[in-house]
Amino acid sequence: MHSSHQRFFRRILRPLIGGLLFASSALSAQPSELPRLPEIDLPTDTFTLAEPIRITDANKNPQLLVGMDAGQLRLSFPNMPGAEAIVPVDGKDMMVMVELPSNYNRLLNDFQLGQYGLFLSEMKETAEPLAAFLSIPAAQTNFHGIFSRYYEALALAGEVEDAVALSLRMPWQILPPEYLRLGARLVARSIEAQQFDQTRRLLALFYQSLPESDFSDMAFRLADALRTQGEHELAAQVYGSLSQSNDSVLQQKSLLWAGYSRAVAGDATGARQILDEVQALQRGDENFLTYCLALGRLGYADNNIREGLRYLSRAMVLTAVDATFKPELYYLLTLGYQQSGNIEASDRLAREFSIFYPENPWLQKYQEESGNTL
Repeated sequence: MHSSHQRFFRRILRPLIGGLLFASSALSAQPSELPRLPEIDLPTDTFTLAEPIRITDANKNPQLLVGMDAGQLRLSFPNMPGAEAIVPVDGKDMMVMVELPSNYNRLLNDFQLGQYGLFLSEMKETAEPLAAFLSIPAAQTNFHGIFSRYYEALALAGEVEDAVALSLRMPWQILPPEYLRLGARLVARSIEAQQFDQTRRLLALFYQSLPESDFSDMAFRLADALRTQGEHELAAQVYGSLSQSNDSVLQQKSLLWAGYSRAVAGDATGARQILDEVQALQRGDENFLTYCLALGRLGYADNNIREGLRYLSRAMVLTAVDATFKPELYYLLTLGYQQSGNIEASDRLAREFSIFYPENPWLQKYQEESGNTL
């Protein structure tokens, strides 16, 4: 191996093998003490608004929406001071409409053009109080169209903290799939903005609120994004939470990723303890790909490059080009092949890497560390 390559690996791969260095007492815990997402307070279905929402019913009669009582709407009536009614959110023939600003069509045009500033400032007073009332079926209210656009605009405008604050008031356990897509997009936005405290709050909210299958579908992808940003501890909390599942396949996958994360920390012993909880898998088993990733990363943590390459190469063959963790896999294999002296394979992978993922942070990291800009 050329001396320049040797200097490169003394500087780069040794930390890689030893783990991407980050302080994390949680990651040194025993497998039974895997880090988990924190518990947070979920929104209540009994409350009184500080300011009632002016609405109209199916007959255009004015009413005031003052809060909820055990998930049912509390209404009062301007022409009947002191009178209140409690009605189901999906009551027959019920209609709940909030008045739109007179310039709403112009504001909606701004939203569609990606001009969010005026839209957000003008819609704030109307849209934000609706967050707690999204349990009303969409066919019986105009709340959803108004709120979902406002919520999406907050994320797109980079107002992550405000969007998270609204998220904590929304009844996620009963919201339709389009809200889950918006929520996942907000988490991704918080990761891109490196607002990881907000990321943690959202992930904890979704873990406690969503069906397990919905949360796990989004959580593994988002954990890949967290690792890309170097937030291995938060990714490990995602895996630790999911490892509590009663679904054996999901639990197994979560433990494999938890072992992977422990190996990233350079804790080969801890990684092995976690991975020993998973039976040996074979090609055709549902989690075989993740198994190969975890054992490959363990090989690197053990300073056993040959073993690491053996498993990571298998994972590369099994991984689709659009998998969120594939750029990380390219990064690891390219460095590993160089370390093993297989410069031809390393250069070939580096060229593929730059073609498939020209803007990916893992490619930028590889190029900065290696000086190879192929």
